[in-house]
Amino acid sequence: MSRRLKLPKQAMSPVPLVHDVPNQGYKLRIGWERCIYCTDTANLHGVSAPNYDLYLIEANYDEAEIAQRIADRKAAGEYAYERRVTRSHLSVQQCDDFIYSNIGARGQYVYMHQHEEKEENEREIHERTPCGLKRT
Repeated sequence: MSRRLKLPKQAMSPVPLVHDVPNQGYKLRIGWERCIYCTDTANLHGVSAPNYDLYLIEANYDEAEIAQRIADRKAAGEYAYERRVTRSHLSVQQCDDFIYSNIGARGQYVYMHQHEEKEENEREIHERTPCGLKRT
């Protein structure tokens, strides 16, 4: 005899995040769909979300691009606020690593909290989509 499993229609649980001010992300479930939302974090160590349906994850900067901007500002004798960004925000590469290690065949993702320089307004910072995953 089979038993029907009754699940609540929705649930939300906090995800502790690492930032320069107190912050948290969220794991959400609505019916059978699951989503994780994490922005303003230096890393996602200890966080897992295997086979979620939607990943809303910070992808603030490209590591090579921000390293070049920091070097350019240093050479020009300017303050490089980007140093703080690398200590308190997730890079595209860190985001991709998290997605690769968690996403299933039907999962989707959205890069959240992307950093743009004023000169780059006309182009998207991150035009690539990792390993053919569907980007919404």
